[in-house]
Amino acid sequence: MGHEMRLGQSTLVFLAVSMIGCATVSNIDTKLANLKGAPIERVVVYLGAPDSYVELPNTRIYRWLNSETLDLVIPDTTYGSGYSTSGEYVTTTNYGTKTTSTDLSCRITLTTNREGVIRDSEVQGDFISCGAFAKKVERIPQQRTDTRTYLTPHQRAGFDEYLDEEEKKLCAIRPKLSFCAP
Repeated sequence: MGHEMRLGQSTLVFLAVSMIGCATVSNIDTKLANLKGAPIERVVVYLGAPDSYVELPNTRIYRWLNSETLDLVIPDTTYGSGYSTSGEYVTTTNYGTKTTSTDLSCRITLTTNREGVIRDSEVQGDFISCGAFAKKVERIPQQRTDTRTYLTPHQRAGFDEYLDEEEKKLCAIRPKLSFCAP
């Protein structure tokens, strides 16, 4: 009875963590979707350099990957039966555990135009591997309506006062970023 109870509790814990994990992937997806219209540099500052980058004629695709192997310890019960040395028929049950490995991964894909303005986002993966990105993505300032995206560099010069603090820091370090005034 005690072993069955432990197994039931383990299942409940796994289900609870799974539900939290789905929320984590969903939160990352929502947060990135809200960055449409923002410069890709805003994301790179928090996630680091992408793991892969593809440049097409009018599109750029950036990908961040996280892969890991998770070792799970699961119950392992074996049963046996036979005759003892005294001739009696006996059955045995051995309760133990075994370790199994599972490969996990998370992929964040952002698509931009040629100028580096985010047009689309996608998150694929499990909650454990995507959890590595969750805190980083949470720190990315959210996109607000940003008319600078649609202005020429000369027109952008008058909008410097609208830059948020993170963008100002970035422009001081790297003035050639797509959203910095010329």
